[in-house]
Amino acid sequence: MRVLLSAYACEPNRGSEPGVGWNWALEVAKRGHKTIVITRLNNKQIIESVILNDLNIQFIYYDLPVKLMWLKKVFGVHVYYFLWQIGIYFNVKKKLYLLQPDIIHHITFVAIRKYSFLGFLGVPFYYGPLGGGESCSATLLRGLPVRYRLKENLRNSLNAFVKWNPISRIIFNQSRKIFCTTNESAAYLSHSFKNKIHSFPAIGITNENVILNKTSLNGNLKILYVGQFIYWKGIQMALDALSLLKTENNNFTLTLVGKGEFEPFLRKKIKRLGLSENIIWINWLPQEQLKELYQNNDLFMFPSLHDSGGMVVLEAMINVLPVLSFNMGGPGYFNNNDIGWVLDVNNKTYQNVVNEMALKLNSISKNSKEIVIKSQKCKEYISHYSWEQTVSQVYNIIENDFQNVNN
Repeated sequence: MRVLLSAYACEPNRGSEPGVGWNWALEVAKRGHKTIVITRLNNKQIIESVILNDLNIQFIYYDLPVKLMWLKKVFGVHVYYFLWQIGIYFNVKKKLYLLQPDIIHHITFVAIRKYSFLGFLGVPFYYGPLGGGESCSATLLRGLPVRYRLKENLRNSLNAFVKWNPISRIIFNQSRKIFCTTNESAAYLSHSFKNKIHSFPAIGITNENVILNKTSLNGNLKILYVGQFIYWKGIQMALDALSLLKTENNNFTLTLVGKGEFEPFLRKKIKRLGLSENIIWINWLPQEQLKELYQNNDLFMFPSLHDSGGMVVLEAMINVLPVLSFNMGGPGYFNNNDIGWVLDVNNKTYQNVVNEMALKLNSISKNSKEIVIKSQKCKEYISHYSWEQTVSQVYNIIENDFQNVNN
């Protein structure tokens, strides 16, 4: 097939959305399809710095006119993304006779609230995986500034509107198949599309040979968090749990790697809880240094309140670092109590969850052999989540459906 992939975010050696766009493009090409990727012009330099050994893949770069770039600075990426989607519709429409795609597949952004208009070009259109439908109970937002709670309420309202949004319904109707990252996201789509919907994760890992070097604790539990500093990542809950852990005279460090608008709130909270001596702050790191950090810590803490994927969870696992997470969204899908620790947060208050997290951390700190055992199991388990397998699950369905279209 000639496959046209829409990947606004698409960059090599990156996590999150850019990593999704890049790795899906590579894996579709590896399946023998002529793969044409339309992405941002902003991604051109880093993409063309990578040698793609004999893969039948082509990139088309598009950005809005420079005079419209102020929209992104003033209104944020979401308005720019919406206009970019309109722009690529007309851009591809003009080139359709040259591109001659057999199918069009939207990859990034991975969000049920966003739009793609490429399904109106008269070419079989496949949508997703789409995420962003994951949510948490209001009680888990306790203690957050009002603006974040309002932001969460707005997000939930927009998700609920997807089912009735006329634009979304038309786009879903134009899609031959709709792929969602989780059942929670799929639940926001109208029941009338149920025969089109399939739930699969959007993310995977690149298989690497990692030497297992976990040893028993030396008396200091080393905890790691990697990711953006935003309110729904749940770092504030982890800090409250660590405050309780400290009262038990446990020695620990929490290394926070990342950046984001929530950092000032976190720094104030850390100071108020008396945790400053236990916290190590690190800005973003190159992937190679990040791997060392994964392998030199004992536990990866990822208390996200609604992550549709959680690429860093898989990155931790492939670097034999067991994960402590909640039973929600992508982390709840990938993690389990054989390879890590999963806390059930359903129908529980903020303080209930914090108390359980503190108890679990206390137990882990006193049972270092458990870390070594789970590290070994991580290495065995993670092979099931390669990018090849992630993409194959979806493309087995797409290829079969396209064959039915031809017949």
